[in-house]
Amino acid sequence: MKRKIQTLIALLFVACSSAFAQTQMVTFQVENPASTPVYVFGSWSGWGNYPGNSMTMIAPGKYSVTLPIASNTTHEYLFVSGATPANELLTSTWPCTNGNTQYTNRVLPVGSTDTAVCYTWATCNTCTVTPPPPPPMPINVTFQVESPDSLPVSLIGSWNWASFPGAPMTLIAPNKYSVTIQLMPNAPYEYLFVNGGTPIKEALDPAAPCTNANAQYTNRVLGLGANDTSLCYTWATCNSCTVTPPPSNVNITLQVETPDSTPVYVIGSWNWANYPGILMTSIGGNKYEAVVSLPSNSTAEYLYVNGGTPIKEVLDPAWACTNGNAQYTNRTLAIGSSAFTKCNKWALCDSCGSVAPSNINVKFSVQSTDSTPVYVFGSWSNWGNFPGNPMTFNAATGNYEATIPMASSATIEYLYVNGIQTKEVLDSSWTCTNGNPQYTNRKATLGTVDTSFCNIWETCTACVPLTLNNVKNENVSIYLNSQFIRINATNISQFDQLEIFDLVGRKVFASNGNFKTNENISVNLKSNTFYIVRLKNGNDIYKVKSFINN
Repeated sequence: MKRKIQTLIALLFVACSSAFAQTQMVTFQVENPASTPVYVFGSWSGWGNYPGNSMTMIAPGKYSVTLPIASNTTHEYLFVSGATPANELLTSTWPCTNGNTQYTNRVLPVGSTDTAVCYTWATCNTCTVTPPPPPPMPINVTFQVESPDSLPVSLIGSWNWASFPGAPMTLIAPNKYSVTIQLMPNAPYEYLFVNGGTPIKEALDPAAPCTNANAQYTNRVLGLGANDTSLCYTWATCNSCTVTPPPSNVNITLQVETPDSTPVYVIGSWNWANYPGILMTSIGGNKYEAVVSLPSNSTAEYLYVNGGTPIKEVLDPAWACTNGNAQYTNRTLAIGSSAFTKCNKWALCDSCGSVAPSNINVKFSVQSTDSTPVYVFGSWSNWGNFPGNPMTFNAATGNYEATIPMASSATIEYLYVNGIQTKEVLDSSWTCTNGNPQYTNRKATLGTVDTSFCNIWETCTACVPLTLNNVKNENVSIYLNSQFIRINATNISQFDQLEIFDLVGRKVFASNGNFKTNENISVNLKSNTFYIVRLKNGNDIYKVKSFINN
């Protein structure tokens, strides 16, 4: 039994090691196959998927496919072709083969980097590896509908059924609505128009020629070609209408400087579904470029993406170049009627070649919180580190404080949090807030130099300095320890009121009516703590800050 367990553990170890083994991208190309379709078939699949991986024609008489194969391994393979698949025939004495007269295969050593091979069919003659063609660019498709039976009007389709009610349509002529979206060319799509305050899809007859003929899910059908196209239908019919020309498109050149890895892409609201987006071309100077065609006098959102495992750049929603959305923080683009170039530094709002804004130190202070510990929580962390940055008590000021580096000239929102992680509650009508009744936060705009904010808990009031005047009458003195307080006075026999507060404003002791001077009054206070003592005698009020060190 022990040996079986050891064997099982060893097998699991091998399986886990294999699962995490690194792979390389290997491009196989073959020229002049005997017939089509064309495949590559090899030992990396255990010879189990005959006729193998399908290859795509990338040039006249040349076929290609790229596969992930484990690093630092050696494999055997053959090209296969024909409707009734047939392997290419090789001679075992040829140098590109395994030398096996029974199973004569090509040999492929895979190292630790991506590689490519190209051979003429059934020979060891090498050919030049041809880069695969770039992925197809999306095309603009304008959908228009006449005479919907209610408003608003939108478009939903097989490119994203989950986005119901879909893309909103715009009134472009009396009782005619339009929207232009980007779709990949040479593909079939299904779609429907939708309208109403409670959105309802149009109902079509499955026997109508413009539909998919599916009685359960009757949708309109569209077979796209390679070019931009437009269509127009009357609501809930197959009756076509005259297409009203959409607004003209503008070519926008997007550039990014100093991405942190390659390849580089740009993705945007013109087609979020084609992640990682449009492949950008290196133009030198560590800059990459792509051209997108977008409707004039419109707006768009976009992001740059890069890396072998593509990753989007991360932006701060407080930055002016973004949409301000903390969940989906994208760049924004205002499009006019003329072509232009927009160049950004990776993961910054800076224009290309400009200097990144330096950080400033922002000091937050809060006074009179109702419990501890105390934190400050804000948009600079994407609201992701609740309860926020811990704040430290400053005995000299009586405030809780935290200093945080932030991007200069940013607009921030924040709240103070304390106790068992309870946020302060503010009124959205107060001038220090963002005015949002759902998420009422403090709001501030930073400058270019270090700055500070000091607030009283749950108010827009600035901190009140806790520096107190000494007792007004030099003939009155106060002695305070953790067990008693004594008010010594030469010309006052009694005071009307005695109150003791801690430095966050909580009353910890109050006398019941008049009390005599020159006598000990029992209290229960903490050692090594500051307190504020307030005395009242007629219209005279005396205050002093005292420290108990016993």
